[in-house]
Amino acid sequence: MVEFKCKMPGRYVLVDHARSRVERGLAGYLCVEGDEQPDLFEAVSETVDE
Repeated sequence: MVEFKCKMPGRYVLVDHARSRVERGLAGYLCVEGDEQPDLFEAVSETVDE
């Protein structure tokens, strides 16, 4: 059992430590809905300085 709060909407994959089960399709998905909060997460783009 686990308890947590999701602050970002999205589709999260739930699996246990046995990755072989994932290969057989034994995984769950947690679909979180809500407003995005860009102040919590910002994607970083790689730039090359000349």
